[in-house]
Amino acid sequence: MAVLSVAEVALLQRLPRQHHIFDYSIPPNLQGQIKSGDLVEISFRKKNTFGIVTELKSHSSFSKKIKSLDKLVVSNFVSPTQLKLSRQVAGHYGVTWGAALNLCIPHLPNKNFIPDLSNFKIPKIKPIKPVIIPLSNQIEHLQTVLSLIKKVLTRQQQVLLLVPEINLIKKWHDVLQPLYSTITYSADLSTIKQRKSWLAANSSKTKIIIGTRGAIFLPFINFSKPCKI
Repeated sequence: MAVLSVAEVALLQRLPRQHHIFDYSIPPNLQGQIKSGDLVEISFRKKNTFGIVTELKSHSSFSKKIKSLDKLVVSNFVSPTQLKLSRQVAGHYGVTWGAALNLCIPHLPNKNFIPDLSNFKIPKIKPIKPVIIPLSNQIEHLQTVLSLIKKVLTRQQQVLLLVPEINLIKKWHDVLQPLYSTITYSADLSTIKQRKSWLAANSSKTKIIIGTRGAIFLPFINFSKPCKI
C-alpha cells in the first residue's frame, strides 16, 4: 500500500483560480496524523498562512521539490460534507475552493479561539429534494413550520430554519426558544457569538439552528434538511 506522504492544500486567502491548490509534503512527525479537513499552517510566498487539507496523495505531480507542512493546527476543522459543499459552491460561483471554504469557518484560530474538535461527529447527509408548500396566511404558515419541526425532532435530528432576511431571525427565535434549544447564526453577530454558534451546531443539545443562507455551512451533528421560510 502506497504511503500518503503528500497533502493537497487549499489556501484560505484570495488567489487566482488557476493557482489556489498546492501540494505540501507531510513531515515524518506528522505522518499518519494528517487527514482531509484538517487545518494546517504552511509557508507560502515567504509568509506563514493557513490552509485546509483537501486530499492525501502518495506523490506530487510537480517536478520541483515541494515544501513541507509546518504544523497541524486543528484536526477535523472542516467535515467531508463541508468540503464537498464548498467545492460545489466554488465551481458554481467561479471562486477558488479556499474562498468557498472560508464560508465554513467563522474565524481562524488564535490565542483566544482554539476549538477542540476532537469529539466532533460527522453526519452522513443524503441528497434532498425541495418541497414547496403553498400557504394562505401567517397563522397557517406558523402552524405548518411548527408541525414540520416537531416531526423532524421526533426523529432525533436537527432542524435548520433558513430565513431570507436577518430581521426575521429574532421573530422565529422568540417563537422557538421557549420550546426547544435554539441557536442563531448570521453575519451581523459578533465574532464571539459566531464562534459560539459554530461550535454549538455540532452539539446534540442544539435542536434548531435559525439563520440566513450562510448557516448552511455550519458543522451540524445530526442534520435532517433545511426548512426555508
